[in-house]
Amino acid sequence: MTWTRAAHRRIFFALVVALIALHVDVWNLDRAGPLLLGVLPIDFAYHLGWTAAAWLTIVYLTAKVWPEGP
Repeated sequence: MTWTRAAHRRIFFALVVALIALHVDVWNLDRAGPLLLGVLPIDFAYHLGWTAAAWLTIVYLTAKVWPEGP
């Protein structure tokens, strides 16, 4: 199944909207839980994961949505 460029654009738009919605994690604001792996605060780990998801979204953009060369 090959998807059209328009379908990839819609997927990319949905990914960006999801990243915007998940950027501020209000559910971890006042949480002082245990450290992940003994050294990593939960909110920092969350933002590391969010950054990885944003990076994968940019990789998807350049691979599938970006226009072809001249």
